[in-house]
Amino acid sequence: MTERRTAGSWRTRLAAGAVVTGLAAALAGCGSGGSGGSGGHALDVSGLMKLADGVHAKPTAKCPVPYDIAAAAKSAGVSGTAAPATGTDAVEADTQTGADRDSVLVTFNGAILTCAYQVGGETVTVATTATHKKDAALPMMMPLIQRDATMASADARTFVDRSTKADTGTATVTPSGNVAVVRLKSTDSGALELILTAGKDGHSSLSSAKVGHLAEQLAGQADW
Repeated sequence: MTERRTAGSWRTRLAAGAVVTGLAAALAGCGSGGSGGSGGHALDVSGLMKLADGVHAKPTAKCPVPYDIAAAAKSAGVSGTAAPATGTDAVEADTQTGADRDSVLVTFNGAILTCAYQVGGETVTVATTATHKKDAALPMMMPLIQRDATMASADARTFVDRSTKADTGTATVTPSGNVAVVRLKSTDSGALELILTAGKDGHSSLSSAKVGHLAEQLAGQADW
């Protein structure tokens, strides 16, 4: 059986904590980056928030964002089967509903919609993240990105700088090679990010290039 991290673990890992919230708040000051790129058409922050609220209120096993993981994997040159994960935790939404008042979800007025897939024999999670606070989606997720990529704290700011300077639609991959971040175009003043995590604990059977390509393909598909 393939082991996978449950999508539902996001809420636990986004729980209140001075270290987590403090780091995210500090990184939020890094500023915005380029606005070009081919990350698909502009998307509405409020629209993703509504999708997340809907999944939180009424769980579903089908990702409400129509990602075609098979097509993305084929384009990225990933061999093997690529399909949505199954089970009650294949799709999870983390919203401000029920969150601790010190949670980064509340601090950054954000939400996360996570869909899990099986790609090339391992788990790939795609977290589509929205915040109503400008440039806050990536800082909100950095503590989790650090954990999944086993990234040293000293490298976090450098990674954020690289990510925010990248054009929308262009992936920035962690030094570990298993996490990729793509900024999505937004129609309003908030922020949207796609965070793809392959494997676990900083390791993936997929190459860094394929992880980045897979993330970019999915970012181009994002729609709601």
